[in-house]
Amino acid sequence: MKSTLLFFLLMAGVCVAKAQDSSVIDPEESSPIRGMAMKDFEAFRDGKPMNFTRVAELNHYPNPATVLKFSKELKLNPNQIIQVKAINAYLQRKVLDMGRIIIEEEKRLDDMFNSGKVDDGSLIYRTQQYGLYQGELRNAHLQAHLKTRKVLSPEQVKKYDQLCGYAN
Repeated sequence: MKSTLLFFLLMAGVCVAKAQDSSVIDPEESSPIRGMAMKDFEAFRDGKPMNFTRVAELNHYPNPATVLKFSKELKLNPNQIIQVKAINAYLQRKVLDMGRIIIEEEKRLDDMFNSGKVDDGSLIYRTQQYGLYQGELRNAHLQAHLKTRKVLSPEQVKKYDQLCGYAN
């Protein structure tokens, strides 16, 4: 009885320690790219939001998709709707393109490590490329917020902030 209780206590301790160690890879999160968590893979592949725009949102630069969602509440005129739809469509194309490229870069990194053909130079090059593409993706998001704000009036931006819960 004591040995069974001791075993369960030890196992619970191991599970807690493992849960607290963020370097442990959860097999449930695996994706087609071994080095990429499934949620990240799906976000890049499907163009899902990845929280790249918080700085814009919190500083009164609206998200074009959300502006379209609130078009009636914001009283957008037909010209504004056309402009914001164009901004959003361009963003979606760019996000899918960059997501595809980032997945390819992650696959290249995985292949390098898996094959054992990784060295300082190739690793520096690959990670810098990866960083450039992530920066391009974030830039696309933030540029869309910047352009959207230019389409809206100050009153519409204020109303947007209220609708999203950002108003002070």
